[in-house]
Amino acid sequence: MDKINEANSNMLNLSTPFSHIRSPIEPKEELTNPFITELSNQNKNQVLMKEAHKLKEWPILPGEGEYGHMSFIKTIEMLQKDYSIPDELITARSHSLFEKSAKTWYYSIRQTHGKNTWSWWKQEIITKWDNDSWRYKIENEFENSFFDPDKYSPLTWVLKQAGRLNGLYQEMSHMKILNKCGGELEHPVRCVYKTADNITINKQYYDCSYEI
Repeated sequence: MDKINEANSNMLNLSTPFSHIRSPIEPKEELTNPFITELSNQNKNQVLMKEAHKLKEWPILPGEGEYGHMSFIKTIEMLQKDYSIPDELITARSHSLFEKSAKTWYYSIRQTHGKNTWSWWKQEIITKWDNDSWRYKIENEFENSFFDPDKYSPLTWVLKQAGRLNGLYQEMSHMKILNKCGGELEHPVRCVYKTADNITINKQYYDCSYEI
């Protein structure tokens, strides 16, 4: 027993503290890119909004022309949907979206009614320009427009007429619009072709109808 106690005592005397052994290294904080972190915390709409502020190709409404107001409305609605643009951003840019007579009209309405939503302004635009007088004008332009190969290319003339019909029948497809003409495509073409009795409609005209 004495030998055992002596051995234990010798072991204690030989032992040294483990101060020279370093404690486990704590994992370093993961390096992150502040920009990437910030971007990852944003939702898609916020990212799109940043891009929306950079847009330069906003539509312009001059208040003139045959169907410019409908193209103006549709373009803004497309941008609003694609970039998740709120009404506040659209109305904040309104002063730069109107030109000529439309700008005078805008300032007059804004002074009378103050700030409003895009939906409200859209209805005011439709009330102002999409009226019976405008429709009568477009119908006359369509009926009295004849294809003159010396003045227009087939595609230019077809797109002009298609634009008029799209303005009058906004919810209709191209095929439904053509069906309103009655008969095959050649029939409505000849009906508005000034010299249809003497000129054979060539393949170029038919080809352009598929491009619209």
